[in-house]
Amino acid sequence: MGFCGKEARSLPPPPGEGKFRFVIDDTPGLPSGGDVWVLVIKTAKPTDSGVYVCEVNSSPIVRSFHRLSVLSKSMLPPNNSTDVASEYEDPRQAFSSRNHNYTDCCTSKNVSSACLGFCNIQSILEGTTGQDPEQCELDFPAIVNCMADGRNHVPCCIQERVPDICQDVCRGEYTAITDNIKTHFSCSSYTEQTLACIVEGIELLPSPPENVEVEALTEKSLKVEWAFPMSNSETVTEYSVNVTSLRMFDEKAEDSGIGVNNVTESHTVTVKVPASQNSTVLQDLAPFTMYEVRVSALNTHGSSLPSYSVRSLTLTPGNMKQTAVGQPPQLPDIGSCCFNKGITHKTCVEKLCDPKEAASAKITDLMICAPWAADTFGCLTNGLDHTPCCKARGLPDICQQLCTGNVSSIDFNYFKCLRYMGEYTNCLLQGYGVLPSAPTQVRLTNLEAEFAILHWSPPKTLGDTVLHYNVHIRMISDENDEYRPITKVHSPYVLEGLESDTGYEVYVEAVNTHGVGTPSSRLTFGNRQQGERIVSKDRRLVRSSAQLRLYPPN
Repeated sequence: MGFCGKEARSLPPPPGEGKFRFVIDDTPGLPSGGDVWVLVIKTAKPTDSGVYVCEVNSSPIVRSFHRLSVLSKSMLPPNNSTDVASEYEDPRQAFSSRNHNYTDCCTSKNVSSACLGFCNIQSILEGTTGQDPEQCELDFPAIVNCMADGRNHVPCCIQERVPDICQDVCRGEYTAITDNIKTHFSCSSYTEQTLACIVEGIELLPSPPENVEVEALTEKSLKVEWAFPMSNSETVTEYSVNVTSLRMFDEKAEDSGIGVNNVTESHTVTVKVPASQNSTVLQDLAPFTMYEVRVSALNTHGSSLPSYSVRSLTLTPGNMKQTAVGQPPQLPDIGSCCFNKGITHKTCVEKLCDPKEAASAKITDLMICAPWAADTFGCLTNGLDHTPCCKARGLPDICQQLCTGNVSSIDFNYFKCLRYMGEYTNCLLQGYGVLPSAPTQVRLTNLEAEFAILHWSPPKTLGDTVLHYNVHIRMISDENDEYRPITKVHSPYVLEGLESDTGYEVYVEAVNTHGVGTPSSRLTFGNRQQGERIVSKDRRLVRSSAQLRLYPPN
């Protein structure tokens, strides 16, 4: 019986060897009469230890797995078991190209159903994708990105002598054929090596760090945090944090000349972080400068691809993040008020005698507690009239009666108020004096066609209790357009994804442990084409050739 090829690979490949390839055919004189072949590795060293794969390039492909342990004289004899599969009982760890099925990823990236056959490496190897590759050209960028699965397979591809021009797949990228002559270079002859590297990398390399967040601490420092990789996190030896200063916020807009700070050229720094840590503080940065941060996970076999990039501004000179949070005032004892009025029903005590839980009240709660409505809402208001706040927050007239505390009975007309219970609760807390006042000095700088930088200062009242801020923004071209909330942010904040020649309205709220404070004044602004004057509600903004400057009104 003849074989077109037999291959054995070590994981990791022995230094200086890589792959051992043996071609077997029907040439007279070769052994025949059986399917058993023996792989002999001479002059073996301890560094040659690993899992070896013997592969017959038949259809379908046949593989067997063997663990080789080469020990020095001082070491104990190894376990001679060749049952490699027992070490990979977790299906995520099984070493087989059949297990690298990334259909779910392809589906999440909207790959057409006709091209999902390319979302399984085994289907590609066996030629059973069910579709002509040319018909899936538009889907290949997403397919290749899913195939790489966040791992950096380039070192393996280099070892397998895959040309530079064909290595884009090794890093999860796809180059479509264009008029550029370089894109017409045929990489099909390197498909087998590339897929082998990807299969090997999926087993050995860590996936990228998750949930990367960047927070400005001072004018010269940023804090970077991330979650551990989803795959092979236990093998990570260190993390690499790459931080690059940008000459401008949008690198694509190089002709605009509009920069955040006077950064003449980009500068990149790489910081190494031990595997046991998932955060670091980047020091010695430039004030009020935009930085792009990415994090990679490394182990003894290689590295993941970099995480998604996060851009963040350092603070303006003289400013620093508030580190100590003050203790807000105590809430009034509404529960005792209800108890003294004879309210003992569990639902009423838990939902309508606790200002923090009132927002979660349902129709059944109002119906059950209707007999005690006058007392419960009277206790919630704590003897104060919260109508001005409720009116300012847009509560209907009938719901504003709840804000006075003068409610004689509850009927079905009040059911519509349930959707406003969040605003009602905030008005109660504001009346108790436990919420921060409105953020001050809300302003815009660096207003561009697609972004703007929003600044504000802490509230004058209970500003030291603020945990974070919420920004709300909407287009003003449509009066029915609702505000889009952006939660848990700090000043300065970059408003991204703006549309040119469009008006916007934005405001900011401060949040402490009790709830959301008073909204700031609304700031309206509009984006224009470069060179035009941009006028906001309370400021006159004039664009220069280098930056956007803020002038007080005349």
